[in-house]
Amino acid sequence: MHELYNTFRLKNLNAELEKIPRSDDRYLALLTEEHSIIKEETTLKADLAELEIKEREAFSILSQSLRDSHEKERAQSEKTKYWSLVGSCIGALIGIIGELIYSYHLRVSNNPTFRLRFCNLAWPQ
Repeated sequence: MHELYNTFRLKNLNAELEKIPRSDDRYLALLTEEHSIIKEETTLKADLAELEIKEREAFSILSQSLRDSHEKERAQSEKTKYWSLVGSCIGALIGIIGELIYSYHLRVSNNPTFRLRFCNLAWPQ
């Protein structure tokens, strides 16, 4: 916005400088004003370039942080996947062992001869 305003002012000054003869006192004032506008424009362009460099650096840092975050998220996802697989296997083993104990208990309670044999094996008399 500042640059457009300065460009507009410079065009107006150049138009006035062309109309005014060089011997006029206003010519020097207009020339001085043109020089100050050009200096201001140069300063603004240098500031703009510096800000663009800072913006690129900040964007680069943001991009790297985003890549790191995505990598951590993928690693966490893999870790969760493997832990859920291990948990499922352990749950299945506990279920199988529980079912074996339960079926053994049912066999022992429903078969009196098996119960007697088991009692004789477990507690010799």
